[in-house]
Amino acid sequence: MPHVGLSDLSPERFQHFRRKATRSQRLATDILKESDAILLEKLRLIDGKYLKRAASLLFHPDPERFVTAAFVKIGYFNSDSDLVFQDEIHGDLFAQVDKTLDLLLNLGWGHVVMFVIAHF
Repeated sequence: MPHVGLSDLSPERFQHFRRKATRSQRLATDILKESDAILLEKLRLIDGKYLKRAASLLFHPDPERFVTAAFVKIGYFNSDSDLVFQDEIHGDLFAQVDKTLDLLLNLGWGHVVMFVIAHF
């Protein structure tokens, strides 16, 4: 992405990623201690001198500036045409996942969420 650089990405989102990756033990701790630039390289989110779209989806505070419709839309229908509830969740992908799970759990759909997580 030619108009997005490392300085456009959120240091807080990198820290959030490092905390989650440490907790899940899915990446070696030495990689997580690297600078943000090296971490992006290790995650293969750099193509030549440009960041890949995935980098902006994960670490930019407003990824929709670069990827149209990069948000979650949730709707609950009583029938094919009776929309009871709808919501949109925006932000980076980490925030979208966290907010979506919170919303579903708060709506009482926890059993559905837990089923999806268990089978993911």
